[in-house]
Amino acid sequence: VVFERVTGAVTDDTVRELSVTVWEDADAAATYDAPV
Repeated sequence: VVFERVTGAVTDDTVRELSVTVWEDADAAATYDAPV
């Protein structure tokens, strides 16, 4: 049970980090496109 809980936490953190990275990339792309 403890192992599953730790694994779940790591997975949630990884997904959250990936989501933030994708969002930041999209935001940066929008910023670069704006002046054009």
